[in-house]
Amino acid sequence: MSAPVFSPLKQAFPDHDPASGVHGDCLRTSIAMMMGLEREQVPHFITYSDWLFILEDWLEERGYGVVRLPLFMTLDEALIYLGRVCPRVPVLLSGISPRGFHHAVVVFNGILFDPSPYGGGVAHDEKGAFRIWIISPRMEAAHSRLTEASLQAQAEAADDR
Repeated sequence: MSAPVFSPLKQAFPDHDPASGVHGDCLRTSIAMMMGLEREQVPHFITYSDWLFILEDWLEERGYGVVRLPLFMTLDEALIYLGRVCPRVPVLLSGISPRGFHHAVVVFNGILFDPSPYGGGVAHDEKGAFRIWIISPRMEAAHSRLTEASLQAQAEAADDR
C-alpha cells in the first residue's frame, strides 16, 4: 500500500467570528493535509456544538483514532522536536492565531504549514501550551486475550532483540 502524499492546502473559510455564525475551517483543512485528502472530503466539524465527538466518530468510521497531547515548549522547539520524533508524519499543532482565535496548522518534517491565507502560524494557547494531534490507523490485537501484561512482555522481548 502506498502512503498518501503530503500536499499543503489553504482554507476555504479563513475568517472566524463565532458570534456571527462564521467558523473558519483550519481544522478540517489541517486534517485533510494530514490524511492526504482534499479539503472538501473532510466535514467542517467546528460548525457543530459537539464537533469533537463528530470528528472522533468520523475518524473511527475510517479506521483512525486521534491522540491529543499538550506540548509545553516554544514554537521553534516544537518544530525541531516534531521534525525529529515524527519524521514524515504530519502532526496537527493547535494554538492561538495572530488574530486571537484557536487555530490549527500542520507540522511536517519540522516545517509549519499554515492553512490560513493570512499566515502567521500559531502561538501558545491560554494555558501556555500547544496541542499536538496525531491521527493514526487503528489496529486489531492479534489475539483477543492480549492483556497489558502480555503486551508488556512482548515489548520487552522486542527490546532484547
